Amino acid sequence: MRLVLLLCLVCLSLPAACFAAPLKASVGKAGEVVLREGEELRTVATLRPGLFEAGWKSRGFTAGPQTGPPGTLSASLRTDSGATVTLTGQAVVEAGRLRVHYQMSTDKPVAVNSVHVSLSLATRDWASGEWELGGSKGTVPLRAVGMQLASGQVSRVAFTKGGRSMGVELGAPTAAMIQDNRYWGPGGDLEVRFGRLDGPGWTWQPQETLTMDLTLSPGGTVELAPEQPLVLQAGPNWTPLPVTMDIEKGSALDFSFLRDAPAGAHGWVVATPEGHFAFEKLPQKPVRFYGVNLCFSANYLELEEADVLAERLARLGYNTVRIHHYESGLVDDAAPDSLTLRKDSLDKLDYLFAALKKRGIYIKTDLFVSRPIRPSEAEGDFKMATLVSAKAMANWKAFSKELLEHVNPYTGLAYRSDPTLAWISLVNEPNATSYLDSLQGELLALFQARWSAWLRGRYASDATLAEAWRIPAATFDAPMPRGVDKDARGRDLAVFLATLHQAAYRDMSKFLRQEVGTKALLTYLNGWSEVPPFMAVRTEMDWVDNHFYWDHPRFLEGEWRLPSEGGSGGGSALEVPTMGGDSMAATRLEGKPFSVSEYNFAAPNRYRAESGLLLGAAAALQDWDALWRFAYSHARETAVKGGPLDYFDMATDPAQQASERAAILLFRRRDAAPAKAGVTSVATLKGLLEKPTAEGIPSATDLTLVTRIATRVGDTPSPGRAELTSGSSPEALAALRAKGLLAAANRTDLDQGVRQSDTGELLVEAASAKMAVNTPRTVGGAARAGDTLVAGPLTAKVAGARAVLYASSLDGKPLTKSGRILLAHITDVQSAGTKYAAADMRVLQEWGRGPHLVRTGTAEVTLTHDALKGLKAWRLDTSGHRVAPIPLQVRADKLVLRLSTRAGDGSGTLYYEIGSKGLRASRRVVRS
Repeated sequence: MRLVLLLCLVCLSLPAACFAAPLKASVGKAGEVVLREGEELRTVATLRPGLFEAGWKSRGFTAGPQTGPPGTLSASLRTDSGATVTLTGQAVVEAGRLRVHYQMSTDKPVAVNSVHVSLSLATRDWASGEWELGGSKGTVPLRAVGMQLASGQVSRVAFTKGGRSMGVELGAPTAAMIQDNRYWGPGGDLEVRFGRLDGPGWTWQPQETLTMDLTLSPGGTVELAPEQPLVLQAGPNWTPLPVTMDIEKGSALDFSFLRDAPAGAHGWVVATPEGHFAFEKLPQKPVRFYGVNLCFSANYLELEEADVLAERLARLGYNTVRIHHYESGLVDDAAPDSLTLRKDSLDKLDYLFAALKKRGIYIKTDLFVSRPIRPSEAEGDFKMATLVSAKAMANWKAFSKELLEHVNPYTGLAYRSDPTLAWISLVNEPNATSYLDSLQGELLALFQARWSAWLRGRYASDATLAEAWRIPAATFDAPMPRGVDKDARGRDLAVFLATLHQAAYRDMSKFLRQEVGTKALLTYLNGWSEVPPFMAVRTEMDWVDNHFYWDHPRFLEGEWRLPSEGGSGGGSALEVPTMGGDSMAATRLEGKPFSVSEYNFAAPNRYRAESGLLLGAAAALQDWDALWRFAYSHARETAVKGGPLDYFDMATDPAQQASERAAILLFRRRDAAPAKAGVTSVATLKGLLEKPTAEGIPSATDLTLVTRIATRVGDTPSPGRAELTSGSSPEALAALRAKGLLAAANRTDLDQGVRQSDTGELLVEAASAKMAVNTPRTVGGAARAGDTLVAGPLTAKVAGARAVLYASSLDGKPLTKSGRILLAHITDVQSAGTKYAAADMRVLQEWGRGPHLVRTGTAEVTLTHDALKGLKAWRLDTSGHRVAPIPLQVRADKLVLRLSTRAGDGSGTLYYEIGSKGLRASRRVVRS
């Protein structure tokens, strides 16, 4: 079989009608072709071949023999079923146009859903523009409203926006679809997929060679060159950054003034009627928690190492730790079951727990994450098995009892009785909608039986069911769907899964309360996929918890192996604009505390240092109750000694640690104010579980940087809130303005990507990727090189590299009156030797082994201050030690400092301190 596509891109001009300079087209080793423009090599479009195996398992190609003339394509991939798919091709430039030939074949029959070439575009470039697919037309929405915009057998696809356009001409009608990948999370691209898009049930045969010929015609010339890898090394653009793990006592980086020790001194953490955390003995005083995850062997340290780590975490300003992915190191591998605990590991965990308790650090954990379940203990995937299998549920209970009834010899208390263990998630990320594809064998049979029985209880007959679903052949015993579509059958599946989770939560929580006897707060359903009926289940929990990531890695050739790229496109969250977890924020319930026990702006994203100011201000605005960064460390060695950069670990990422300090002050110290008003999306139990509609729950998630958002399941109105019973963010914004809940001067403009909080303390402008935070004790923001950042009393002229800057009072006084100020100037931090596929640093090929390098940049900072006499400034190292004084000028009522991430001695710098010469530590205690 031969499939031929001829595509002509009439104009691919994004910032102007035609490109002033030639587009750079590069051919990657995995068959992709990338078009970039400008000095920063901004990605304009990516052409990438790939396929989906049965179950929608995405497969990308790996590099093959790179022989032949420039532009030669050679790659292959291995399917789960053992077939090898080979790709060959050629890319050439002819008359300023880019012509690409692809040929794909398989050596064995393989079940696939799609074999295709995708053209990916930055959604922000075409949002509010027009699309055309065949004879259909529509508008690219400003915000994702669904996954698929259009599909069909067509000869032409086109996009226009203002004076810009991009068209795709096909030599013969073929299957094409336009997909809005923002549906899966902020930052998703706009994808046009061409090829065999037949869906489930298609077997690709060896004799079916798929050939695609494409001609891309941008509105300017194209220059073709092979992909030139970038390997980071010290030089003019990158400066070595010395890193010290521990914090000098009394230094400007010692946040011990936030400490309230020991943990448990005020009794258990409780959920208040107002929907916040408080201590049992101080119920009228809401308390916030900010911490990190410890994963795998980072939970099993030598005793002296545990003390060092606990003290370090306390000085960093954390008052909570999530013990996570701990089971593999705790369970005895030699035992026939997964219930036998290793005594040596348990002793180490006990001591770490006690060391954290001593320093006022509270614990959250999960009773199942990744425990190595034996085949005899469950019928399949354990998370799914707990929903339908008595055997799996019994195993969960047995492990929970074994762990929680264990008496810690270093505290003298069983875990169940220690208020230090304040929160328990019953199962980590259990949402059944995330695992439907993987069901098979005995476990699938159990689900099928429960599904059929549930349908019989919901409908009177097969005929009633068929009429409700509008599927004539539907019966009670028809196979359970593997996806939650928005039709009547999909809505029923969502309700069915919610009822399974509801029954599981009731069973598990009753066991923990009545048989184990713990008073820890309980939660469930914290990721990843969502359906509206899950909100009904959350009404029974002690508090609501969820997870999100910005630029979580996406692996191009195989799971958890390089190469990888950022799943949010590798860009800045400010360009979207979003805090990264907008859709997740809507799972917050009125009247219940809300936490995020996993979040990160993942490395090696160049803009990840924005996260501290952005999320710290946003979480405070939302008036959330706890945050746990994922993670501090995944291994004992990095927990103790640090190491080169990786995707998630704070212990290896000086840029994120510098960013984190702003988040701790804005959120935990409450430097940023909670929203004055809010939007409540309204739902009822009946609407969620009995008669769900295709519209689901109305959403105002585009307002997470503007005002407080939450969902209410019930009929009690929320004072000071705009009620959203239908519609979305534009309607909610209009309601806020109509009710006078948003000041007339508020600059929020959803169409222009401007978000300003109703407190006036946070401003994000997408067009310039700029952020400004202005609170009484912490100010700062982010700006591109050549821009000027203005944030209240702080002005910074940024040069050399995009930067995040902030200034925070450390003595509790307003910043303009403070006698001790921490100042940070953060560009980007990478590890020496890191290898990227190209200079745009989008595709990571190899992690560097160090040392750390900081991107060279400068900033002239002006800070208004009321008491200028006697103030001096110092450059700090990463421990907070004063390395050397720096010039501090005074102009009228302003302090002026010239900062550089490359110090005069050639070493990298992120931190500065302003204060009195002899001042070391503040004695002021600021409680959470």
